[in-house]
Amino acid sequence: LTIQATIMLLGGAALFIAPAAFLAFWPWTLTVVTAQVVGGWLLGFGVAGAQAAGENDVARVGTGVASYGLIGVLELIVVALYPSAIVWSEPGGWIYVAFLTSIIIVSIAALSAIRAVRTA
Repeated sequence: LTIQATIMLLGGAALFIAPAAFLAFWPWTLTVVTAQVVGGWLLGFGVAGAQAAGENDVARVGTGVASYGLIGVLELIVVALYPSAIVWSEPGGWIYVAFLTSIIIVSIAALSAIRAVRTA
C-alpha cells in the first residue's frame, strides 16, 4: 500500500502540476484539464493510501480497503468495456492494468488480515 500510495502521489502531482509534460505517458488520450482531474483523483487516493499505511492497523481501515479494491475492480471493468480507448502498443496500458490488479491484490490481502484479526 505504501508503494501504491507513493506512485499515486507522484503521478497525481505530475499530472496536476504539469499536465502537458506528462500527457504522453498516460495510456489513453487526455486533455490538459482532464489530466489535472485525473491528477487530483490520484492525489486524493494517494493521500488516503498513505494515511492507511501510516495508520498500520488493518482493523481500522476496513471500509477504505474494501472501497479501494472495488475501485480496482470497477476500473478493470471500464478497461474491458472500452479497450479501444487504450494505447496497447505502449507500455502505459499494460502498466495501468497491472497497477489495478495490484490494487485488488492488496485489498484482498488486507481484508483477509482484517478477517483474521476479528476472528482471533
